[in-house]
Amino acid sequence: GKKGWSEWDRIDYDGECDRLDEESLKESGFTDQDIQGQRIMEIVQDDTLEDADKMKRCMALAGHPDWKPSPVTEEERKRKAGEKFLRVMEDKRRSTEEKMAYIAAHAESLGFPSVPPTPKE
Repeated sequence: GKKGWSEWDRIDYDGECDRLDEESLKESGFTDQDIQGQRIMEIVQDDTLEDADKMKRCMALAGHPDWKPSPVTEEERKRKAGEKFLRVMEDKRRSTEEKMAYIAAHAESLGFPSVPPTPKE
């Protein structure tokens, strides 16, 4: 039987790949714990995810799908914004222009007074 496109769309490719990965890892002698540790490392190292998202995914993997992060305090939010700011400033791949744009966009959340652009003479 030939499959129509709509049938192909219903396949969960990521889920299938994970399942096959898991089977081949088990055949190689890895335990469920080894595999879970590997998945958690992948989540933690994924720079596209926010910290809360990483925690949520790791907790779900660890068997706590209903875990909710505790509300972030203002102090914690400022600290995280500061840490992210330093990471951006220290990132050698970013241009000076990119860093300046980041500062301008996040000035208030970082606690800097917003500076109006100086008019050119």
